[in-house]
Amino acid sequence: MNRVVPLIGALCISLLSSDVYGLPTAYDGFIYPNDGSPLNEQDGGYGWAGPWTEAGDGPGDDFTLTQSETSLDLPNLPFEPAGDSLIATGPGSGGNNNTINRPLAGGYDLAVDQTFYASFLMLKSGSDSSSSDNQEFNLMSGGSQVLRMGSTSGDSFWLGTSSNSIEPITFDATYFLVLKVDALADGSDTASLTVYDSSESIPASEPGVFDTTYSFDSGANINGARFWIGSNASGMFDEVRLGPTWEDVTSVNPNFLIGDFDMIDGITPADYQILSDNLFTGTTYEQGDIDFSGQVDLTDFAMFRRIYLEQGGSLSDLGLVSVPEPSTAALMTVVALGLLVVARKGRQQAGL
Repeated sequence: MNRVVPLIGALCISLLSSDVYGLPTAYDGFIYPNDGSPLNEQDGGYGWAGPWTEAGDGPGDDFTLTQSETSLDLPNLPFEPAGDSLIATGPGSGGNNNTINRPLAGGYDLAVDQTFYASFLMLKSGSDSSSSDNQEFNLMSGGSQVLRMGSTSGDSFWLGTSSNSIEPITFDATYFLVLKVDALADGSDTASLTVYDSSESIPASEPGVFDTTYSFDSGANINGARFWIGSNASGMFDEVRLGPTWEDVTSVNPNFLIGDFDMIDGITPADYQILSDNLFTGTTYEQGDIDFSGQVDLTDFAMFRRIYLEQGGSLSDLGLVSVPEPSTAALMTVVALGLLVVARKGRQQAGL
């Protein structure tokens, strides 16, 4: 038994340092007040150099937030979406230039050899129009679009150009789109896109084949992202991410904190109350089972205490004086299991 504990500890360190649990360099899960307000001028998430800025017809009206904590989701996602989602609605007339833009704090230079990734969730609502019915995510260089993807006015997924289509889109269904960009200094750049629906396994590591590729030559600096909704289109976006690896844009929720049982406002006394209310009766992480033993017990109290204190909390907030502390190896096991089990919340994906 004494040999097993160090082995578990070493395994946990390996898991925690693995790229499998990468985080994006830029992220917005639309975690904003639940009041249906416009996204225009909102600046949540991280990795951005400024707020979202709406352009086109009716600035401030085309992109709004859901009025409750309702995220787009899929049963096969390897992460749990957080916060709200973005509603995009075209004005129904006028020029087809309804966009909302956001600058990146760090860009991606297509004039040098490098690879980067982006991902987002989207849902397209039905439309009777065959024109100005596009729904897109764009990579930008200043005010110029460099790469486009999403749904055409003909309601098919596409990358780069409308002729490079993949498959028809099903209205009111959620999809997860993952983009890879291989930039070369000589200008021979390649973009690859895969679209996942609710029936497809999302792999833990980069697949060998994407749904489609698109070749383009550009020495631009990708320094911004943009959503575009056609004048006659409507739909939703969520969980936009950019990063240097596949895992950065497809793995755990970037806002995940072990001990935050209710997934609200970080680790707070409310999470302790959840644990307390479920003592000796709870059986799941959401009920306070930090160590995934199958029961909420005093060990869970001890582990929560350490985590709560390390993030700046006070025992007086919890009405506690002293609780036995778990071993370091046990705590590492908890963190690794938390990332592996909680963030995926029972979801399945290829390779795991």
